[in-house]
Order: sequence, then structure tokens, then C-alpha cells
Amino acid sequence: MSALSDAQLREALQRCADEPAHAPGAVQTVGALIACEAATGVIDHVSANIEDHLGVRPEALLGRTMRDALGSSCWHALRNAAALPGFADRREAAGALEGARPLDIYASQSGDRYVIELEPSAISPIPAATVLREVAALQEKILGLTGETELFRSALRLLKAASGYDRVLAYRFDEAFNGEVIAEARKARVESFDGMRFPHWDIPPQARALMHKVPIRFIADIDAQPAPILALDAASEPLDITYAQIRGVSPVHLQYLRNMGVRATMTFSIVVNERLWGVIAFHHEQPRTPSQHLRRIGELLLPVLETALTLARREDEIRLLRRASRVREEFERSLRLAPDLASLETIVGALAPQLIEAFQADGLSVWERGAHSVHGATPPDSLMDRIAAAVLAENAEIFAVENLGQRFNLSHNEIGEFGGALCVAAPDGRVITLYRRAKERAVAWAGAPEKTVELVDGMARLSPRGSFARYQETVRGVSEPWLPRDVELARQLSNKLVNTGQKIAIAALARKQALMVDELNHRVRNIVALIRSVSRQARHHNASLDSYQRALEARISALAAAHDLGSGEAINAVSLKQLIAVETRPFMEIEGVAAPQITVTGPDCDIAAPHAPLVALVIHELMTNAAKYGALSTPTGHLAIDLREAGDGFAFSWREIGGPPVHAPETPGFGATLIEKAVPFELGGRADLTFAETGVRAEMWLPKSALSDADEAGARAKGAGEARALNVEAKLAPVASAKAREATILIVEDNFVVAADLEDVLRGLGFRNIEVASSPPDALEIIDAATIDAALLDVNLGAAHGDSFPIAARLEADGVPFAYATGYGARVTARADAIKRPVLTKPVTSAELRETLLALLGAADG
Repeated sequence: MSALSDAQLREALQRCADEPAHAPGAVQTVGALIACEAATGVIDHVSANIEDHLGVRPEALLGRTMRDALGSSCWHALRNAAALPGFADRREAAGALEGARPLDIYASQSGDRYVIELEPSAISPIPAATVLREVAALQEKILGLTGETELFRSALRLLKAASGYDRVLAYRFDEAFNGEVIAEARKARVESFDGMRFPHWDIPPQARALMHKVPIRFIADIDAQPAPILALDAASEPLDITYAQIRGVSPVHLQYLRNMGVRATMTFSIVVNERLWGVIAFHHEQPRTPSQHLRRIGELLLPVLETALTLARREDEIRLLRRASRVREEFERSLRLAPDLASLETIVGALAPQLIEAFQADGLSVWERGAHSVHGATPPDSLMDRIAAAVLAENAEIFAVENLGQRFNLSHNEIGEFGGALCVAAPDGRVITLYRRAKERAVAWAGAPEKTVELVDGMARLSPRGSFARYQETVRGVSEPWLPRDVELARQLSNKLVNTGQKIAIAALARKQALMVDELNHRVRNIVALIRSVSRQARHHNASLDSYQRALEARISALAAAHDLGSGEAINAVSLKQLIAVETRPFMEIEGVAAPQITVTGPDCDIAAPHAPLVALVIHELMTNAAKYGALSTPTGHLAIDLREAGDGFAFSWREIGGPPVHAPETPGFGATLIEKAVPFELGGRADLTFAETGVRAEMWLPKSALSDADEAGARAKGAGEARALNVEAKLAPVASAKAREATILIVEDNFVVAADLEDVLRGLGFRNIEVASSPPDALEIIDAATIDAALLDVNLGAAHGDSFPIAARLEADGVPFAYATGYGARVTARADAIKRPVLTKPVTSAELRETLLALLGAADG
């Protein structure tokens, strides 16, 4: 390794940033690639391995049309996929090629070209209904979780069980795109990366941009030689294959993975509020190609994870509001007790203990023209003067620093024991500052966090680290970081603490803030329950994966739009006309419906915010039906919505005319059920839906209790939700035996949902070390790598893996106690005569699991 100049280092960083991740010029050999002109279908790019998959040499395809090369039906399926909304921004299934080597076809857009990926079809394709059941089960479990840590720990266990990868980890980016592993699920023999950090240059900007666009990527074998992409015109620009999943990978990245001991990967991108939040990374020590079944589960599950993460962040916002409310309440109390308060110093002095606690600080000061009013532990006066001068010089409302010595170039003696300061500048030149002491803390890095640069052919290039061993770095002189919520809280409080002339307004705002916290908390929980219900309903009423996905996304979008209307200043009321406008706008913009086709007459009314999501969903279902099948599906149709006061409530009339003839459905769909049953049940109103031949008609009446001025004291309380599978009995106390808690338990179960539930139950009972396998090879690998103390075996492991008796024989030989868990009941005993063990009949209760495992371990639990 040569010593490099600063210029060479900058050159290496720029070269890494310029690497065209979107146009690697090669594909992985697990599939093959063809690209053609969208207008003519003329093939102008093919991967060099096309003959391995299609039986046709590359030169025999270049210049031919897709219709001629792959047949009319294939070209037709490709054109149909290209006509789908959003095709330009994602990869779509485009049929299959039958033959000796059946191939699945996937297509994406690349400028004025179609990019076609060919992958071997699954020998035993998974039925769509099975995928829906699995995704629905995962959704229900994930949406029931709160907090980032709990969410990802549970989600990763599910994904590891579903995927079979050796290690699955959640990797979160900070503001500078340094990464941190916040949760991990892995096999016992695999090295742990939990809690480790990775510097931002490990994933360069163009790779992060690709992650933001493409939700799922994989590498099947880092040691496989990629197949180059051949072009009809050798002088043409490299082909952009951003959305191709078999896209080739940078040699530097492959070496990076090789140094980690990883042979195959899959990555799910998580995007929150249009920013790349992080990734879920799957690692395997052997080559592995993820099935289309697994990738499809990922595509459907990612929006649910992102929604759950957004809700977890909303909970953080609620906690922030509560902190602000507590301080404001104390401020209001101080004003009531001493209404003649004349100075900021007096007010802050009265609130100092609450402020220091709310910001988790050690001390506080108010600075004014060199004079200090201090509370708690504070640094020397000279440092407080320098901090105040810096705040005023930068004209900053909020000023935050975590390393005072570095920021002001001061020695340890000059700053004392303090490391951080958070300042609020008052309009009159005074500065309120909160202080935190410096803390010595250890930061774990995956390898030393240093740029590694080497000279290749006289050019400087970044090279991947050779080691990912845990590297412990000790940080001194730095306080705990001021988090965005601390800064936001300071910004919220700044104006409230500097102007005593606004006492009444601030007191009123404090009361409103407290109400807002309670309302927001209530609304978040209701929305989680409503999303779960919508998910189940969409699953029941949609036969295909695509229709299920579209229906679910549309309904969640409708709920989100209604929630947005109810989350601003008018949090207690949502205009019905605004709801109608929000729900009709997408159909006017996307479906081509002209504004004159929709008329809304009559007065407006305000819907109570808790009921707005349901009313929005009702309007959404009516609009969807009208745009697809009703009056808005033709240029001559018309929709008339009439609003009017009616008795002690408000009426809503929906009339469609001029559309196709209407026929009542044989089986009521989700929309009809929602309108006719949910409106009376949830809102206490009346609803009547008529499928007249001339057009759909709907009449709804909302009582005063559903409107914004309603007395909600008697509102119906919601249930706490359904009990989880395998845990419906009364909650048991965790096992007391240390021997049992520390024992390693092996679960062998081919259904990953059942396996994940079993693992959750065991962890809830206090068992800490649990290994999960879905097949005999996986189980035997775990037994070879770890000391197993007890095991629970599902007898039937599916057509692909047979039964678990080979595992039972191995455990018997090793002297490891185990039990069977099966749906066959006593019938399994005859098959297991050679290896007699306890047999539990599914579904197994928590009490049965606890009693059986304690007996196997010989552990008394008293």
C-alpha cells in the first residue's frame, strides 16, 4: 500500500462516486437479459449467456425483433406490462416462456428501450393464495408492534425464517449516511454484526441512489463470473439496467462481501418520508438465489414495514409533544402563581428543574450582556461568554454543539467537564443555554473506520476493508448527541419562554397542546386497527396478488389523505367537502375524468376527526367503483353529490347517471359491506346502497354524534385487538430456572409463520437462546455448529424435505432430549416407534410448551 497525497485521495473518492452502478455492463448468470427498442421491438442488447437459458446464440438475436425471436404472445405480454401504471419506475412480470427450460419473463423501462430479464421458472411454483396468506400473517404481526427496536427484531426473525438466509440485519442510516446495525437475526455459527457501525463511504452516493429507486436487489454468488452485455452497436452508451434484479455488481463491492465472509446477499430498501432510512440485508455463506416467491413477499411486505416505521416515529412525536406540554403546563402554573413576573431570568429560574429534566441536561444558564443566571451544573463564565457570542454572531435561533473543545479550539482545562450545549436565542439578545457533561463512550465499528486507498495502474482507487472484526473506538470530550427531537423541542419552546406579554396565549396553547397529544395518541391506535382491518378485507375480496396490492395501497392512501386533513390546526374537525375533493382528485388526474362530470351541491359540514378515515374510505370505494364500472368510466357519465342538513344530522346523496347499465353483484364486495354495515355500526348513522340499472345510488345519514360539535363522551370503545396465534391462553410468568433460560432450544418447523410464533412464545416464557430450522440440512448444520440442549420437531416438513426423523436420529445419537409437535396427533407414534419421544398436538399452548421443555431439560422451576 503506497502513501498517497490528499489529491490522490480526492481522486479515489471521486472515481468511486462516478462508478455507474446503474449501468454495470454485465448481469449475473442466474438469468439472462435482452433489451429492445420500445417502438419497434428490435433487439439491440443481449447478455453473453443468453444461449445457456434460451438456446440461441447472442449474434442470432441482435437485430431481430422481439416478436420474431420470442413469439407474438411474448411480445404481447411485454406490451401489456409496459401499459401498466408506474411501469417506468419499477419491474413488472411479463409472462413466461414454455419449453424444455421454462423461463419467467420480467420487464422494465430504460429510456426508449424495454429491458427483459429471463429467469428459470420455479419447479413447484407457490400458489398466489399461499403468498397472500403468508403476507397477511406477516402484516398482522408487524402492524401490532411499536418502537423501532421491537419492530425490527421481530420482523427480522420472521424474514430469516421465511428466507433461509444465514443472517438478516437491519441497517439504519444517520444524517450523514453512516450506518448502524440496530437489529439482527442469525444462525448460531454466523458472526454477529449487531450494534456495529459502518462509515458512509462503505456505500457510495450512487449506490444509495440506486437503493432509493429499487426496493429489492440480490447477489446470487459473488464468485460467479458475470455475463457481459453485448450491444448491436458497439459504440452505443452503456445500457441503463437500474430496475433489473439480475444486474451485475461492482468488483469492489464483491470484494467487500468476500472480506465479510458472505457469498450471497439480498437487500430490501426502506424509504420513509422520501428519504432512504436504511436497508434490511440478507447474508448467506453459500451461493443462494432468492425465489420469486420470496421476492414477491418482500415487495408486498416493504410498504407495511415502512408504514409501521412511520407509526413508530409518530409515537416519538407524541412523546415530544408530551415533553413540551409538561414544560408549558409548568410555565402556565408559574404565571398563575406569580402573574407579575417581569423578567425572563425569573421565569426560567422557576422552570429550570423541569427544563433540565426535559432535555436530559446537567445545567442551564441565561446570558445577557455578560451577566449569567445559572441553574444546575454549568461551565466556566468565560466559556459561557464564548458560546453566547457564537450564537449571536451566527444569528441562529437554535445552536447545538456536542464537542465544545473542538468547536472552540479549547483545552480540557478551559472547558472543564462539559462537552455539549444547546442554545436558544431570544429576540432581545439574551441566550438561554442547556449544558451536558462530556461522556467517555465506546463506539463499535465493523473494522477500523478508515478509508483504504491503493494505486492501480497509476490511479488511486478506494479498496474495501480486509477485516470486519469488531473495532472498539473510545470517544472522549463529547456529550450525548442533541437529537432532532431535542432541537425541535427547543424551537417549540423558544418563543414561549422569551415574551411574558403573551401569557394568556401561551396558557391557551398549552391546554390545546395537551388535548392534541391525547387526540393524536388515540388516532394513531385507531388507524393501526383500521389498516389491519382493511388488509384483511382486501385479502378476502381480491383473487390475485396484483389486485390485492393495488386495492390495499389505494385504501391506505385514502386513509392517509383523510388523516392529513385531520392533523393540522383544525385537528378536531374535517370538512366533508375537503374529503370529497381529496378523494375525487386522483380520479380526475389519473383516470381522465373531467371536472364537469362531477358536481357537488349543498352546504358543507365538519366531520369529527376520529370518524374522518372511515368516511374517506366510504367515498374512496364509491369513487373507485364509479371510475372503473360506473358513470365516470365513460365521457358521457355524470356524478352528482348533494349535501344537506337533515333532522338532527347531515345527509349525503350520491347519484350516477349516463354510465353503462348497472347489475347488482352476486356477492357484496368490500365497498358495499363497508357502506351498509360500517356506517351504521361505527357512526350510528344510516346507509342505503342501490344498484339501479341507470346508475349506482347511495344515501347516507350521519348523526350529530359523528360531526365535530358532537359530545363524544359516550363513544363506543374499541377492542384491544385479536389475540396472537399460539398465545391465546392467559399469559404465563417467565421460567425461573437459570438452566432453562440459558439452554439452547432448536425448533424445526417448515412453516415460517408457525416457527416465528413458536419462537415468540418461547422468548416470552424466558428462553433466551433459540435456533430455528426449516429442513433437515439446516437443522443438522445448526446441530454441528452449536450445542443443543433440547429440541422441538415438526414431523412433516413438506414435500421438499420429507419428515424430521433423520434429525431425531441424530439428536438421539447425541443424547439430546426432544419432543415432536405435529398436526397428526397420536398417529405419529406408530411411525416413531424406533425413537419414542413426547408428542404434542398442534396447536400447542404456551403451558404445554413450558411444561414439556422444562421436563426435557430436567429443570425444576419453582
